[in-house]
Amino acid sequence: MRKKKSGNILKKSTSALLVAAMLLTSLPLGNAKETVNADEELSTIYFVDNSDEKWVGNDDARICLVDNSHGHVKYDMSKVDDVTWEVSVPESASNVTFNRLDDDTDTQWNSWSAGGKDDKNVYFADGAEYGHWGYDDELKEQYFHAGDVVYVDINEFENWRNSNAVLYVNFNEAAKKNSQDIILADADKSIWNPKTVDYEQEKNVFAYVITKEDEGRNVLRFWRGNDTTLWNCSVKLTYKDFSKGKNVVKIKDWNNQGVLEKRDFEINFEADKDNDSLCDYIETVLGLDKNSADTDNDGLTDGEEITITKTDAAVYDSYQSGVADGDVDMDGDGLTNKEEISYGSDPNLKDTDNDDIDDYTEVNEYKTKPADESLIN
Repeated sequence: MRKKKSGNILKKSTSALLVAAMLLTSLPLGNAKETVNADEELSTIYFVDNSDEKWVGNDDARICLVDNSHGHVKYDMSKVDDVTWEVSVPESASNVTFNRLDDDTDTQWNSWSAGGKDDKNVYFADGAEYGHWGYDDELKEQYFHAGDVVYVDINEFENWRNSNAVLYVNFNEAAKKNSQDIILADADKSIWNPKTVDYEQEKNVFAYVITKEDEGRNVLRFWRGNDTTLWNCSVKLTYKDFSKGKNVVKIKDWNNQGVLEKRDFEINFEADKDNDSLCDYIETVLGLDKNSADTDNDGLTDGEEITITKTDAAVYDSYQSGVADGDVDMDGDGLTNKEEISYGSDPNLKDTDNDDIDDYTEVNEYKTKPADESLIN
């Protein structure tokens, strides 16, 4: 908003001094803004706490963007999540400063002078008052994705295998405190939701494949315990570290002792424990049971659902409520999905081989094959 002109010289001088004092001390200017082009399009700028400690949002801090390209216009940024703030500003805003303020915006705690923006729209605060510009694509990718593989290596401290321990991964940075074990029945489920790690890549090195359910998390720890209690934890692995190639957590002692390493492993795309024609890796990514050929017990193997019927292999009645996917007749030819697969016909086509005789009639009346390969286009 443009300031109104005043004929009173004293008022003008006082106002100028006040504005100068505010800029020097980073006190809030309220709604005072210099004029920008009203027709200019806006773009969204993000400020991301990229520090290891994730401290920027502590003490209910607020983040303010100062547009130095247009006379130090100030914008209060909206908090997106625990580490991200956003605000819309004119596209021509190329020289900005980010200020970290107390909740009342009376006191400035930190400031990031962020020139050199160019065409980038995400500022990553790497530490106290320093950082770098990046792109929103980089912002969107700051988490583990389905199919990523992380490893825990206990070769240097094989005691982690003692007492028939089970290995787990928990997607939270919470660690063991005051030597207290984590009793899962009593634990906060928003923090403690461990997943079993049971694939031994090589001796004492175990792999965990990130699933669709895990996707979106940005930190994890490996744990050892049994089916009721977590006993010991590893150092944490953040996605930031993982994105730099550090995919292995090496255990060196009982609790929170170890290092992160980068190693190359081959994913075994041939292993298929349950012989359902889906490799264990793919099943894990999809959240299916690699030890059961028919995860949802609907009469179709997981491989058949994924590659033939295109139904949900984790849901018993994903096509028609109350009816098992194997018992559904998706193409309306009188044969269930399970029957069509047994005859080699397509559950999605009434006349698989396009011979003008539907699959049901071929099977039950003509006693011919409904999927004559010589007739299938």
